[in-house]
Amino acid sequence: MLFPKINLFTVILTLLLIVSTTSAQDSGVPDSVIAGNLDGSNIIASPGDIINIPLWVKNDQNAIIMYFPIAIDDQYIADYSDGNLFDILNPSSNPHWDEVQFTDIFPGYPSVGLTSYPLVGISGIVPPNNWTPFNSDGAWIKLAEFTFEISNDPSLIGTTAQIIEGENHIIPGCSFVGVGHEDDYHPRFVGAALSK
Repeated sequence: MLFPKINLFTVILTLLLIVSTTSAQDSGVPDSVIAGNLDGSNIIASPGDIINIPLWVKNDQNAIIMYFPIAIDDQYIADYSDGNLFDILNPSSNPHWDEVQFTDIFPGYPSVGLTSYPLVGISGIVPPNNWTPFNSDGAWIKLAEFTFEISNDPSLIGTTAQIIEGENHIIPGCSFVGVGHEDDYHPRFVGAALSK
């Protein structure tokens, strides 16, 4: 059962605000997020295309809450259309990750002319504390794809937009929470380029 978007966002904000804000000790692999192609190549799109932007994660710390906002220049995106969930974050194949949603967009974040679009995953809400942490053991795992409709403005052909780390009025970028809420930490974010 999925909560309404506003309730899930309230849950994630509450949990992120009550955890410690100290830096977590990393055991060796820098926890990282890539929004784009794993090989770093540009995502190519034509005006009016529907595109999927893959979300890759590499970590070595157990995470029971993951918050992934990405942001793109407003002139490039005509519509935000949720996306696809893979592996750990798909509640249909892993019921322990029982609350996973593409949430409402945040226009004007992280700056005017950009819109942030988050994906939130929380493990073990039902039953409470039945956590199944995500830990890729240092390997890249494709967790999801964000789906967008590209603007059909032909004047943008030949231009490039950066996919950057998003944020909102409370959470400054990607955030993970560990088991038992012992830490709240921010993975390294790498964005791709979107070429038209």
